[in-house]
Amino acid sequence: MNALTADYTDQICKEIESLPEDADQSRIDETFQRLQAMNYQPILLVDAPGFLTMTRAGLLEFIRNLVKEQNGLTEQHLSLLVYHYRLLQRLRRDEPEAWDEINELMEDD
Repeated sequence: MNALTADYTDQICKEIESLPEDADQSRIDETFQRLQAMNYQPILLVDAPGFLTMTRAGLLEFIRNLVKEQNGLTEQHLSLLVYHYRLLQRLRRDEPEAWDEINELMEDD
């Protein structure tokens, strides 16, 4: 695993800022409830309370605080957060392929 650098953190933050706009709050809540009913929890390398209801701004704030507070973070820590957030955005847009991914993950467990 590659050690986390300031450049990589900046790159990840820019990537998050360029993601599509957040879904409206009702859509965020609806998606959260569906995922909760499935007992879905993304596999992350850090504890991210409220991840399934985070907005882009919330994720950016979480990452900035995480980087300030924790040593030993790697690029993979942030990459996983972004990967799962992208999937979460697709779920909030109700993309069938995204829900298929979740269903496959849940079947593997």
